[in-house]
Amino acid sequence: MIPIVSVIIPPRNRAAMLREAIERVRAQTYAAWELIVIDDGSTDETPQVVEALARGDARIRVMRQAQRGVSAARNAGIRAARGRYVAFLDDDDLFLPQKLAAQVDALERDPTLGFVYSQTEWVDRAGTRLSVHPTIPVADLRGLFETCAIPLQTVVCRTELLEEVGGFDEQLTIGEDYDLWLRLARTARFQFLPGPLVRYRVHGTNTCNDSIRLYEQR
Repeated sequence: MIPIVSVIIPPRNRAAMLREAIERVRAQTYAAWELIVIDDGSTDETPQVVEALARGDARIRVMRQAQRGVSAARNAGIRAARGRYVAFLDDDDLFLPQKLAAQVDALERDPTLGFVYSQTEWVDRAGTRLSVHPTIPVADLRGLFETCAIPLQTVVCRTELLEEVGGFDEQLTIGEDYDLWLRLARTARFQFLPGPLVRYRVHGTNTCNDSIRLYEQR
């Protein structure tokens, strides 16, 4: 069966968290998906974890590359995607069960939408809810210019649109998702779906907390 949505995970050295992230994709109420895992040069047990799970599920595809960063890994996943939609997931975060079903339905109902996104539920290591983001969503390019309110893990985008704008900028080491949303929003409408569809696990080494790298990149 050709998948409708391709989920892309670019893990690097997070074997302990990756297993649960993959299991949450497998637990989706929407079944027409493929999972593309692009291992970005891991030196821990990540390859063994992925390969063991892939042996039991033909929908999981495994790719490996020398360490080139998450943007290069995600772009490799986009090029390999067979689905007409692409969803992004980091190795330390978790889809809620209805995530793909809700977002694919929204895109199917409105062909003028280029991508959709939702809120994330921030949780600590024990799974306790800390907060929900974004609190103030944006719905157009002007709003997106004022604030990056789109969590990467919540996005489902049309594959052809990602190909049209060239995917992620591989020269960026942080803020690459915001850059992509701005380029996508210049060519297509997007929509916010209220309510958390992803759990974002706060553990102290999340990339979005790296304000020094963000400043140096400007």
